[in-house]
Formats: sequence, structure tokens, C-alpha cells
Amino acid sequence: MRKTLHEYVIDCYYNNKIENDGVSEQLLIDIIYFAKLTNRTPKLGDFIPCDEEGNVLDEPVDTIGGVEFYAKKYQAAKDRVIFKGDWECLGFHGDVAWIQLTDRSINIHLDYDRIEDLPREIEFKEGVI
Repeated sequence: MRKTLHEYVIDCYYNNKIENDGVSEQLLIDIIYFAKLTNRTPKLGDFIPCDEEGNVLDEPVDTIGGVEFYAKKYQAAKDRVIFKGDWECLGFHGDVAWIQLTDRSINIHLDYDRIEDLPREIEFKEGVI
């Protein structure tokens, strides 16, 4: 389950990331990064590989070469995804994407103001925080 900022700071304390003699500079940087990340508006590219304009990219299929450029573009988009899971876009209601996990355990409309407001079952990928 994704943590709130409060839970993140408390977890840092109990995992001895906060020393008895004070707070490290790196921990403060991590907390500020987490706060900024969870305060921004979620976008489709946070869940599904998308190009810079927010268009969903299909996974590259090598048909007799020629997909190297697209494969690099797809990989860069995949690296920008921040949430765990295999998500798919079911369509749009106006400008709002409707997405779901392929196992259908979660489906949502991306009309949230902040990442912090998303259902807590939606977790960050390893290495995002």
C-alpha cells in the first residue's frame, strides 16, 4: 500500500534513517522529493508507457528490423512509468482516461488532483521513492 507523507517520515524514523543527533541532508532531500511527487497531478504516462504528448505507446514488435528507434522511445516511456502493475487504458471520457490493472483488481478514472488522492492500493514501482 502506498504511504502518505506522514507514514513515510515515521517509517524513516523507525528504520533509523533519522539519527539521534539530527536529520541527514539526504533524508530531507528524499522527504521533499516524496512530498513534491505525491502533490502533483497523476497522468496517464505514470501508469502506461506514453509519448511526450501523452499518447499510449504499443509495445514494439520486431518485424524484420527497423524498430530500434521506436524500441528506445518505448523504453524511455516505460522508464517514466512510476506505478506498479500492468495497466491498460480502456478509453477516455472527455480528456479523462479510464484505466485498469489487467487483472481487473483496480480501475479508475484519472481525474484526481494529486497522486496523494489516488486509491492507496496503487503502489509506486521499486526505485521511485
